[in-house]
Amino acid sequence: MNKFQIAIPLLLGMIILNGCCHGPKSGGKVFIKATIKQLSEKPNKYQNKSVEITGYLRNAGVNYFTDIRLVLEDGSGNAISVRPWVPLGVPPPRPGVEKRPRPKVMSDYLGKKLLIKGLWQAEEGKHILMVDEAVILEIKEDQ
Repeated sequence: MNKFQIAIPLLLGMIILNGCCHGPKSGGKVFIKATIKQLSEKPNKYQNKSVEITGYLRNAGVNYFTDIRLVLEDGSGNAISVRPWVPLGVPPPRPGVEKRPRPKVMSDYLGKKLLIKGLWQAEEGKHILMVDEAVILEIKEDQ
């Protein structure tokens, strides 16, 4: 067997493994880049589509625990509703138990610029973004 007969299957195997196991968290979904303005002005155009969008997350409700209504804003007066994707809070660790890092909660994302990938869908007559993945890009300047 010569070097090429060994090298080619190895190279193809590496390419296949790299492509199938180490891809993005999105599970191979194709996300359409959209703006908050586009989603708010033509919600039906993007309905049931996976979208990638950036904006600042805030609670439009009056209380974090009793009236949470998350919206993603673009700073120009446009906003869309967002479904919470992580818990609102977590219980404190038990005494004497080894300290583990606290999982992210919604308050970690509030007031920050986010890149969100998710599904834009209608729910109870309104459109809402169902988040698959969120990345913090920066903290809003007025915080």
